[in-house]
Amino acid sequence: MQARYYDPVIGRFYSNDPVDAVSHLSNAEGIMGFNRYSYAVNNPYKYTDPDGKAICGGACVIGAGVLTYKAYKAYKAFRAAAVVGTAVVATDAVLNESANGDAVDGVKEGKSPAQGEAGAKGQLEGSGEQDGALDDLGSIPLEEGSEWSSPDGSRQGGTVGDGSGRKVNVHPSGGGDSYPQGTPTLEVQKPNGKTEVKIRYPEDKSS
Repeated sequence: MQARYYDPVIGRFYSNDPVDAVSHLSNAEGIMGFNRYSYAVNNPYKYTDPDGKAICGGACVIGAGVLTYKAYKAYKAFRAAAVVGTAVVATDAVLNESANGDAVDGVKEGKSPAQGEAGAKGQLEGSGEQDGALDDLGSIPLEEGSEWSSPDGSRQGGTVGDGSGRKVNVHPSGGGDSYPQGTPTLEVQKPNGKTEVKIRYPEDKSS
C-alpha cells in the first residue's frame, strides 16, 4: 500500500516517499520536491498533496471543492427523492387494506355508482347479471383450497389470494338498498367481516 504517516507537529512524514529524484526534476517544485520527508514542498499554505506523489495548487483545491459540492447536491437530491418515495409507499399502504389490492381494485373498474340508497353507501353497479358477477369473481385470484360454491351455483366465493385475509363472494341480494331481492351481488369483506366492496348486477331491462 506504501501508506505514510504524517506528524503535523513536526511537519514531516515518518517514512520516505517511494519515488526517485528524477521524477521530481520534471515537476513544478523541481528539486525542492525531493525532500521525501516534507509535505507539499514544505508550503502547506500554498499547496496540497492529495495522493502523496505530487503537489497541487489552489486551482486543484477549488476544483476538488466544486466536485465535492456537486456530489453533495446530488446526494441531497437523491435523499429527498428517497424520502418522498418512501412517504408515497407508506401512505399507499395505510390507505389500502393490502399493498397488493390490484386484483380487487380491478373489479371496480368500469363500474358506475349504484342507484339510490346503495349508491349513497358507496356501492357500485355492474352489468351482465349473474354471469357478470361470476366473471368478476373469476378475475380475483383466490387462495388454493378456499373456493366454495352452493349446490345451485348461485353462491360462490373464497379467500382473496393476496395474503390480506379478505373474503369475496357472489350471492343473491336479500332485497333493500334500491335493488330487488335476488339481484346478483359481489361482495369483498375485510378480515373483520366489514364490507369493503359491494357491486350489484341488476337485470338488464333493455333485453
